[in-house]
Amino acid sequence: MNGKFTLFKEVLKITAIALVLSLCLFADSHVFETHGMISFILHELTGILINPLTQWMIILCVIVYLLTFILLQQRINGLRFCRAANPNFWLTGLLFLGALDYTFNYYTAAQSAMSLMLLTGVALNLGMSVTLLKQSRDDARYLTCLIESILVLLLLISSLWSTSDSGSHYFEYRGHTRWSGLWDNPNIYALLMGSGFLLALGLAVRIWKSGDKKSKMGDRSSKFGVNKYVIVILPLLAASLMARALMHSYSRGAWLAAFCGLVYLVFQTKKDLNCLQNHILRWVRTHGTSAIIIVCAITVFIFWQCQQQQHLIAKRAASIVNMNDFSWRNRVFAWKGALQIIAEHPWFGTGWGQAKLMYEHYYLPSKLNEAAAIAMNDYLMLGATLGIPALFCLGMYLWLSLTQKARIGNGESLSKEADWHQTACRASAIVLLIGFWFDGGLFILPTAAIFWIVMGLGSTKLSAVEDTVSQSG
Repeated sequence: MNGKFTLFKEVLKITAIALVLSLCLFADSHVFETHGMISFILHELTGILINPLTQWMIILCVIVYLLTFILLQQRINGLRFCRAANPNFWLTGLLFLGALDYTFNYYTAAQSAMSLMLLTGVALNLGMSVTLLKQSRDDARYLTCLIESILVLLLLISSLWSTSDSGSHYFEYRGHTRWSGLWDNPNIYALLMGSGFLLALGLAVRIWKSGDKKSKMGDRSSKFGVNKYVIVILPLLAASLMARALMHSYSRGAWLAAFCGLVYLVFQTKKDLNCLQNHILRWVRTHGTSAIIIVCAITVFIFWQCQQQQHLIAKRAASIVNMNDFSWRNRVFAWKGALQIIAEHPWFGTGWGQAKLMYEHYYLPSKLNEAAAIAMNDYLMLGATLGIPALFCLGMYLWLSLTQKARIGNGESLSKEADWHQTACRASAIVLLIGFWFDGGLFILPTAAIFWIVMGLGSTKLSAVEDTVSQSG
């Protein structure tokens, strides 16, 4: 009876996680637009979310959840809240500034879903962290691996979705359709594929390392040694399919973001990296000027060669130096306009939902007709909306969350043998963080939800409960 009840609990847990992740990923998908009942429900729900008569109640409920999660997390950690090294201190500062602007400009802010999207994403982040901290370290790692696996599976399904089944918006590059999967935006699709690609690679490395560790411990080594290769192949296959989808999105920002995340993951994978780093740093110190000249020469040569090639992906990558490419030029004009708005409203910004309107009316160049490019840089958009202090709070939170090392129960650093659940999630978060500079996504449901979830998984210290349990015992 206990075995059946345990199995039922596991199935229920997996179903609940899969349902939440599916809603986060696909609720904004164009697929549901063709289904009458689902489309009607989503349309009515969207109307409630941006209705000034009802949005304040939803915001208030989310804030109550946020405060509860913050108090629980601080109680479990047992750390002082008001200290500069606490990421939650800076995150709370960002939320306070956002809530302050929302309160004093309610009817204007309620017409946009940006504030609600930010609060909901942070609630997912803190709720994930509290859930992990309440588990034992082994259970927390199992839950993290389960969430990663389900997320990789959902993104794999998205990568296999036929491009011909896309919505009414088609994007092309030189006569070739840019893949957008279940979404109408190929840039959002590319960021999700890049994030899933790094998650799948990290999951494969984690399985491999756990297999090696078990074989050393003599825990069914021969039996696991056969199964390990089969298990590792599955996430590697998913990673290759998502990499293929990423390439066919022709999103340059997502390519760069995925490359940076891959570099981070490779550096974390190397066991003997310290020795290699010392040699590289010693050589760079000795031949710094020569190294810079060589790198610049190689970069110029690669771009020149790519411009001469007929390969479509190479041409797309090399188009960033093409002065006739209006895609990146529109982004640059939007960055300039956002910086001008920040310079004129440095402390409290223009308010929720006002930055785009102000850019369109006062800062949009006469030769451009579209103001949507300003929304493709979330950091400048946040600075123009809430001001420099809010942007600084976000930057401090991200920096502390990604740089603080995970620790085991006795406080020993895991730098020699990395916790690969956290490493994979951090690499996935890096992809989205870099992508938010070029393509946006912090205020769009699929990318925002996945970003805050992987940030919560990658920044949670799993040693807090172990310390609490050992002290109480």
